[in-house]
Amino acid sequence: METKNFYHIEWDTFIKNMSFTANWSPVNLTWSEVKFTIKRGYGWTALVTQIATITNATGGLCKIQVNSWMPEAGNYIYDIQYTDTAGVIRTLLSGGIYISKQITT
Repeated sequence: METKNFYHIEWDTFIKNMSFTANWSPVNLTWSEVKFTIKRGYGWTALVTQIATITNATGGLCKIQVNSWMPEAGNYIYDIQYTDTAGVIRTLLSGGIYISKQITT
């Protein structure tokens, strides 16, 4: 599992095109579900749960987009997990997401 921090401005659309590999080969996302979750902290209820759009399953590519709602400015944690065809859940990426205040209102 890889760790990466994201930086975002509140109320802007959150869009990330993701590429996942394991041992230098693409993770096959065919028939998988990729889920993006944001929480205030470990053990907290999810503030955002978004299912990603798979853009190239055999190439390990997907797009995460949250249009309607992101948490207010602050520090949060997130993870991106996928569930394969056997029901096995794997965490592909996790880290912090730092949301700063919007300047233009």
